[in-house]
Amino acid sequence: MVAANRSPLSRTVIADAALVLIEEHGFDYLTMRRLGENLGIDAMSLYYYFDNKDDLLDAMLDRLYDSVVISELDAGSGNEFASWLRAIRRMFEHPAAHELYTKRVASSPAGPRGVLWSGTRLLQRGLTPAEAAKAYRLICSFVTGFASSSMYVSAIAEAAKAAPEADDLYVSEFLCHLQQADEEETFEAGLNMLATVLISDLATVTAS
Repeated sequence: MVAANRSPLSRTVIADAALVLIEEHGFDYLTMRRLGENLGIDAMSLYYYFDNKDDLLDAMLDRLYDSVVISELDAGSGNEFASWLRAIRRMFEHPAAHELYTKRVASSPAGPRGVLWSGTRLLQRGLTPAEAAKAYRLICSFVTGFASSSMYVSAIAEAAKAAPEADDLYVSEFLCHLQQADEEETFEAGLNMLATVLISDLATVTAS
């Protein structure tokens, strides 16, 4: 998803190399030593570019957010907000995204940029600051929750089939649909609900 250009070295190049390493071997595989070996340098040389590993992780999240989310926004289409949500979902397809987002988003520059970008556009849609804050939190919960549940919902549904309740015809059918649901279609359905209810008519929802 993110290609690493090995020469010359920079924070961006090193962060990209770390993302590639995780994509190939998993998040727990990443160490400064292994990253240095992968780049053909001594691990201590990495500290010329980064204060510590947390600084590297912040740069990785920032790079992932910029290269996948910001670069893919459909600017000027009138549908930037939907493009932003779709791009965030694509970002979570990278094996490093969930770990980085849950652990480093508050300290990475990507976090404030995302809040300011999306908050500004919610306010431009006519929401009050309080309504925009509620919409932002609900939208973030939807996207991150959808991305996280996609990793395990099929396995949970399979395990649930062994429960006595699964003998019920409708429950059994529900579990089958849960496993077979089209991810793209389900996400778009949720996105449409958010667009029509939370964003367009949030004041009505919060007043009821």
